[in-house]
Amino acid sequence: MDKAVQIALDIARVIEHIHAYEFVHQDVKPRNILLDNDEQVFLPDFGTCQHGTGNVTVIGSRPCAPELTTDHPFSYDGAALDVFSLGTLMYAVAPKQTYLEPMQPITQADLNSLDQTVVLDSFQQLILQCVDFDPKQRPTASQVVQKLKEIADQVANGRPCLVCLDQPRYRRCLPCGHKIMCNTCLDQMQKSNPMPRCILCRQIFTSTQEDHDGHTYATTIRTNQTS
Repeated sequence: MDKAVQIALDIARVIEHIHAYEFVHQDVKPRNILLDNDEQVFLPDFGTCQHGTGNVTVIGSRPCAPELTTDHPFSYDGAALDVFSLGTLMYAVAPKQTYLEPMQPITQADLNSLDQTVVLDSFQQLILQCVDFDPKQRPTASQVVQKLKEIADQVANGRPCLVCLDQPRYRRCLPCGHKIMCNTCLDQMQKSNPMPRCILCRQIFTSTQEDHDGHTYATTIRTNQTS
């Protein structure tokens, strides 16, 4: 998940930069993303780039933004089109069991194909915001960059809780030592069940321990425990 967020963030920063100079790329797609040997991310193919955010020429690749499927004559916001394509790219790079390059606008049903154990809900919601049917409702590239920075911090601070799939994992269950839930979900489980079980190994846990190690399986268990 961390690599998917990094690719999306790097490309979003490129789009933010060119939008600041009132240029639009108009062909952001997975096939236009390059990685070098150091896994640095690049956005090439500026042949479709145009100056000005108000556009009338239909340029780009499938899936087409909804505003491009209307009848002529029309004009569209090129910056909003780039954000739509960025949302599609985010879906394409997100972990999933089977990769299929999207040919139609992304929907909630498509998000169900993502690996729900690792793809944060905040990342999925940002995808939907970027591909909103109404271009005026989509975030700007700068707003996408800011949100992806927050998501990157979430990923860096810990893998998502296996219950809510959003907040970072916070405490380990003892004695099994599995770190699988955020603080809120763990507290709710302990309040609702006098003999809570680890959702990974199904062993009853009698106490928990705060742990900033991001690994699910603990190699050592500290003696400082909290109930």
